[in-house]
Amino acid sequence: MEVKSRTEFKETDVKKRDMGHESVDKGRDQVESEKFDKAYEELFDPLVPVRGHALIALSRLLQEKDPKALREQDQLLKLFLEHLSNDDSYVYLTAVGALVSLADKFASEVIPALCSEYSYQETEEKRSKVKRSVETRLKVGEALVKATRMMGEMAPFYSKLLLNVFLFGAKDEDEHIRASSLSNLGEICQLLRFSISGSIHEIFLCLTTVLQADSEVTVRRACVLVLCLLLRGLGTDALEVLETEMGSLYRLLKLPGLKRKMK
Repeated sequence: MEVKSRTEFKETDVKKRDMGHESVDKGRDQVESEKFDKAYEELFDPLVPVRGHALIALSRLLQEKDPKALREQDQLLKLFLEHLSNDDSYVYLTAVGALVSLADKFASEVIPALCSEYSYQETEEKRSKVKRSVETRLKVGEALVKATRMMGEMAPFYSKLLLNVFLFGAKDEDEHIRASSLSNLGEICQLLRFSISGSIHEIFLCLTTVLQADSEVTVRRACVLVLCLLLRGLGTDALEVLETEMGSLYRLLKLPGLKRKMK
């Protein structure tokens, strides 16, 4: 009878272990795939709690880097955005969380898509395809701020895109979008800190225009919030970053619109 050498035994053991690992990996992938399929199917359930639970499950799978969930990123983005239109707070809040989870894994695709949805301009072509309500756009803005917060050090990479979308939103025809844009702008300024230096002039010009021309109290209050959050984010470095705009800051603080903010 042929006796295996020690080396042959080791090689056999390694092969068995590799086969065992492959079997375990395949089993794990199958379980994860089943989890995804179940959650995906539940997204179309008529019961609100089931759909909300499905959004939570898909969000968790994205956080766990489930292979199938990651492959279906485009479809998930579309479905998550659709669920923002739901009137039930449980569904739309979980949809916001799901969008944040998706942005955490695919920021380069999701952040521009969210910005596009937020700065939605209703044209004849878009009107025939989809209509974004003010409420939906407000929720998209909320998702953008949360996603930016989640990105941490990667956030400055998207600074120009984020600042532009909220500066543009500050000129929207709807006062709720204008106020939301300014509030979000303040949050983004606080998070980006030094990265706003290249856009300081545009930010101050926007605030000045709003305080001089906007008649809505909530919008003017949002301007004050931008200033507070901007200065809070810069901290002791505010003088250095705002060095070229100190005159603009002084004139802004003296504007009558700022004094009327609480009236």
